Amino acid sequence: FQNHWLETALACRTQAESEAWVHRFLLGDGNNQALSDGLKLIPRFWTGPLQMPLELMTRCCGPEAKMPFRVPADHWEQNMEEKAASWRAGWRPPPFILSVDGEQFIVSDGNHRHEMLRRVGETHHWVFIWNDSESQWQQTQIRLQALGLCPTN
Repeated sequence: FQNHWLETALACRTQAESEAWVHRFLLGDGNNQALSDGLKLIPRFWTGPLQMPLELMTRCCGPEAKMPFRVPADHWEQNMEEKAASWRAGWRPPPFILSVDGEQFIVSDGNHRHEMLRRVGETHHWVFIWNDSESQWQQTQIRLQALGLCPTN
């Protein structure tokens, strides 16, 4: 398996490189043009790549009734099986793309990957986090440092 997306993400060292990677991924294998278009509406402030505990992230997509973006359970489970098989064969998923809502880190892209990693017993994964303002970005940096997480940019 090729792990191109993860490898190229880990090479990002600046906010501009992180943002460029996010859009390349979303418009490529990430297949999420809507998120890419939405992110381009206003300037964003980026953190990452950063390894973060899965338990600190909140999914917004899945078969559960509380999910803002519901997916049929059969489709979800099929996707989990396919991703787990790829994991066992050596695939390592691209980073998740997170937004910040109050105290929550929301998985805006990567909900399926997040759940698959949780199921196979992983506890951490790489992320990029976007903020809508510099002050929100600064608050995110303080929170990450308080959690013992050290952002790369």
